[in-house]
Amino acid sequence: MVSGSTRLAQRIGRASTPSRLRAFLYGVWVLAGLLFLVGGSAVLEAAHAMKTIGHDTAPSIIAAEEVSSALADLDANAANYLLGNKWHQAQATKDFERQRAVVTGKLVEAAENITYGDAERQPVKVLFDGLGRYLERVSEMRYRKDTGDDRGALVSYMAASDVMHREMLPASDRLDTANYGHMDAEYKSQRVQSEAAEVAAGAVASGLVLALVWAQIFLFSRTRRVFNVPLLAATLLATGFGIYLVRCIDVAREDLRVAKDDCFESIRPLWQVRAIAYDANGDESRWLLDRRNAETLDQAYRDKLRKLASVPRPDESMITARKIPPSYQGLFATELRNITFAGEREATLEMIRAFAAYDRVDGKIRGLEANGHHEEAVQLCIGTGAEESNATFDRFDKALQKVIAINHQVFDQTVAGGESDLAVAEKVLPLVSLIVAALALLGIRMRLREYAA
Repeated sequence: MVSGSTRLAQRIGRASTPSRLRAFLYGVWVLAGLLFLVGGSAVLEAAHAMKTIGHDTAPSIIAAEEVSSALADLDANAANYLLGNKWHQAQATKDFERQRAVVTGKLVEAAENITYGDAERQPVKVLFDGLGRYLERVSEMRYRKDTGDDRGALVSYMAASDVMHREMLPASDRLDTANYGHMDAEYKSQRVQSEAAEVAAGAVASGLVLALVWAQIFLFSRTRRVFNVPLLAATLLATGFGIYLVRCIDVAREDLRVAKDDCFESIRPLWQVRAIAYDANGDESRWLLDRRNAETLDQAYRDKLRKLASVPRPDESMITARKIPPSYQGLFATELRNITFAGEREATLEMIRAFAAYDRVDGKIRGLEANGHHEEAVQLCIGTGAEESNATFDRFDKALQKVIAINHQVFDQTVAGGESDLAVAEKVLPLVSLIVAALALLGIRMRLREYAA
């Protein structure tokens, strides 16, 4: 009994040369079409992932953290208004209004960039609503302070700060988390899809090249002509483009990895550092302002420091070691363990040292207050001297932003470069598929005409 596959082989063997040439042509067309579909799908998926990470989620996450740090500084300056004299109040008001403008602008940006529905919309609503109520209480605080009602001013401020810490800052965190969840899911999904697409594109391109080579071998065996120029050109083009397409998919996956793992896994923790540090700086002012809750506010400061670093004032040997010791934890350690780019380590060490200097000044403030030197403690907290708290915090903030800038520059370049490469591939892919199909038609039709004649 003859099997189905054997019968098919016998039928192919008995087929005429023109019939087999047409079969080669149709096979090349099908494979060229498959290459277009598989390659196009891979390129579009990679471009979508790049857009999700580079344009949809990353800006929203950064905006959420910018809102958090600006809100924290807003609240610190409100506290400074109550702590200081007229000169301090003028400076605190100026800084407060500057950060209020930042918050308003970033909230508008967040509202305009809502991509994932209620997961983003609800935190933005809470932030807008909370900001209105917060500003009302701060206005009331200023009025009471200016009319000599210090106790009433403190009550108004603590009510405002309660809105900030119970509603607004958690809402900003939820906005960050919502976008990061989508970023991480898209990244993991694309990694898997990209690896499968690379294999599929390589297989289809190899099949196309094999079909073209097979057609030429068949023609040589039947016509004894060494070269069919159109088929040879189609083979070379399919080979070169197949290699290019597989390489393009691989490079796009690597670009996505660099943008997400090397860059953004530093950018996000660093922005979180900024928000937490600004709020800790506010705790310093609130600790001097509200002595009835001094213990709670001192603990709040310590809790934030632990999020930044398990050792706020580390030894040089700890932070400069080739392998960061397991005992050193927190967001500073997260960044030290993800050093990737030129200048990043030096900038990170500068940031950590600057924060340690700030925390040492905080220790002096608490020592002065504990020894009954309240005015000196207030001056050290909100004064503008080079070695006072605000100046040391500003040096830390500038060092922090330098580390962010190093990572952000590479992030932007990687996303832009990846999108540019994918845009070229998206335009070239259909053109190459059509040219290969057309060259195959031209090469085989030349031989079919000889048989027709």
